[in-house]
Amino acid sequence: MSIQQDAHVVVFVADYVGVDAASKINALGAGFAISGVQPTGMVAPQHIAVLVDVPSKYAGNEFAVSVELRNETIGGVVQLLGATGAPDALRVQQMAKVERPVIPGVYLPETMFCRVQMMLAFPNGLPLAPGMYAWRVELDGQTRPGWHARFYVPGAPPQPVFGGPAGPSDIPMLPPGDPSSET
Repeated sequence: MSIQQDAHVVVFVADYVGVDAASKINALGAGFAISGVQPTGMVAPQHIAVLVDVPSKYAGNEFAVSVELRNETIGGVVQLLGATGAPDALRVQQMAKVERPVIPGVYLPETMFCRVQMMLAFPNGLPLAPGMYAWRVELDGQTRPGWHARFYVPGAPPQPVFGGPAGPSDIPMLPPGDPSSET
C-alpha cells in the first residue's frame, strides 16, 4: 500500500478559512456550490481547505500535495496570467511531512491517524468565466474520485427580448381555425 491508496482526503471551499493555535480549522461560508461574482467581474473571495488523513505507519514520510483549479465546462486546468504575462496553470504544490499528533499531557495511541492540512486563500477572488469548476487534489501526482470540491460561476441573466410578437394572432402564417388564434 501507499500513502495515496491509504489516504482519506477532504477538500472544501469557503468564504474564509483559518487555522487556530490547536490546528483546528475555522471556516465561514463553507461548502458553497455557487460562487458570487463581484462588480469587477472577479468571483467572490474564496479559501480552499485540504485535509489528508493517513495511517500512523506513514509517520516520518513525505509526499507531494498538489491542488489545481480545473474548468469542468471546457476541460483542463485553469490558466491565469503569470508574473511574466504568459498564461500559467493555477496549480499549487508543496511537500508535506506526516507527523504524529502530539497534545502535551494527553495519551494518544500509536495507531492514531496523522493529518496534513493545506489552506489556500484568494481574498480578492479570481477572474473566472461562467461555468463549472473544481479544486482537485493530488497526492504524489495521483488523484481519486471525490478528491475535489466543485462550484459554479454564474453568468449574466438572459436579457429581455424586444420587438417580438404581441400574441399568437400576431404570428404570421398561423393556420386558420387554430384555437390559439382566437381571442
